[in-house]
Amino acid sequence: MAEANEVKFYRLDGNNGATFFLPLTSWREWRRGAEFYRALSWLGRVKKTALKLSYFVARNRSSLTAKELEGIMVQTLRLDFEASVGRNDSVMISPTRDKIIIHRHGRGYEKFIAGESLAGGRQEVAVYRHLAKVKPDNFCCSPVDVLHETPGVLHFFMAYAAKKFREDIPDLMSLLPSLSEFWKSSASVRPWSQMWAQISPDFPVSAGEKEGETPVGLVHRDFKPWNVKSGAKPLFFDFESADFAGAPLEDFFNYVVDPLMSRLSAEALWRQLLKRRLLLQAAEYLSALGIDPDQVPRYWKWYLGERFTFWAHQKQDGKSRKFQELYEISRP
Repeated sequence: MAEANEVKFYRLDGNNGATFFLPLTSWREWRRGAEFYRALSWLGRVKKTALKLSYFVARNRSSLTAKELEGIMVQTLRLDFEASVGRNDSVMISPTRDKIIIHRHGRGYEKFIAGESLAGGRQEVAVYRHLAKVKPDNFCCSPVDVLHETPGVLHFFMAYAAKKFREDIPDLMSLLPSLSEFWKSSASVRPWSQMWAQISPDFPVSAGEKEGETPVGLVHRDFKPWNVKSGAKPLFFDFESADFAGAPLEDFFNYVVDPLMSRLSAEALWRQLLKRRLLLQAAEYLSALGIDPDQVPRYWKWYLGERFTFWAHQKQDGKSRKFQELYEISRP
């Protein structure tokens, strides 16, 4: 039997800047490594099938040993401890080059986080620990164990959640009981003035909109189809952007709006949202939370301001401008 350092890994550079290392141990393990790629459309499914079949070409091309891959990981994050890769593991290095995820096939995911992503990694661990105490009934999340932590590096392990999940896109309305429980798990109240203080002064807001208070709770802030898996109970994951005091409709809107924003104009997006009756569905969700459904326009505007500000901070002026345009189009 070959030793771990004799196992070969094939390097794939993704279109988004991420780098993947898939094991050449067998086609079965190669297919497991391909789980890093979420196929959420017919085109995505075609690409994923092609990726799985590419094993038979990749195994005859140049590749890395486990030791060489470990050296890349140490050099990328400047780790001061061993980061071992087994024969049945796959690895992803983030586009920002400050996160590395090892998929321990059959067991779970090991995460190494450093640099500018460190604060998000610590927030992710805090959310996992919070949910472990809450023990949610309507959704699943992984148990987490912190393996190593220094001022410069966070290293933790996320075991598989003890359920079976599918790769299809969950319908937003089917997620409402889960999303409601997630938000309510950290419910409190904040003044609207504090909420608007987070938003760029370039986004229009009147003095009257800063009056009063709003209920807040746990929000994912990156609640997208690729961060949820279907099942008898859906699986929620990737909590680096989470906030324990967010607006009640933030994740609801983000699940639909942000993915469409990257490929539609503001006008086309607004037509799509009207077709999907998103704001009417938002009123149903607020009612289920025990919040006045007439507040939907106020939360809609705040959501657009938050996204406008987020993308401005990311220096993605085109996306930021689209959210301001969407506000102009959608306001009464």
